[in-house]
Amino acid sequence: SKFQEKQNSILYVGRIDHNKGCHTLIKAFLKLAEQHKDYKLLLIGKKVDVEIPEHKQIEFLGHKPIKDVYQYMSKSKLLVLPSEWEEAFGRVVVEAVFNHTISIGSNSGGIPEIFENDNRFIFQKGNIQELYEKMAYYMSLDENDYNFSLNYLLNKFKKYRLKEHINIWDNYIDQIIAREKAGK
Repeated sequence: SKFQEKQNSILYVGRIDHNKGCHTLIKAFLKLAEQHKDYKLLLIGKKVDVEIPEHKQIEFLGHKPIKDVYQYMSKSKLLVLPSEWEEAFGRVVVEAVFNHTISIGSNSGGIPEIFENDNRFIFQKGNIQELYEKMAYYMSLDENDYNFSLNYLLNKFKKYRLKEHINIWDNYIDQIIAREKAGK
């Protein structure tokens, strides 16, 4: 999607619970919303144990089909994965980038590895101030800087595309066949 079609929204997709850091995200967003009345926080997923305040800039959307989630991703400027538990792999971060939305995530579990430990896209889990600063930064980017950051992530995340995995396995199988033919 084009930058001009982006809405001033920050998106979260997943279980809305304490372990996922949603309370931290909400607090950081409320701080951001004080200065930016046109920003929205969109929460997609099942609400578990986090209180979502009644606020005109926070929208709880509940569960959505995957095609709708991808539409929200493509229209949002930023996706945040604020997990505070040892997240194995934050797939939603990769999906958002493939839907042309910049993503940031906490330093919990496997999330930093997705970003190849690039601190521009990682914040300390539970750190409201740092998350606020990262969200403010990415939401304020102009079109050129936004596209630069997005293209950087798209390039880094190429390895997660299905085609790349197929190529890896094809090469691996070709090597095995070549060794067998060579009698090794």
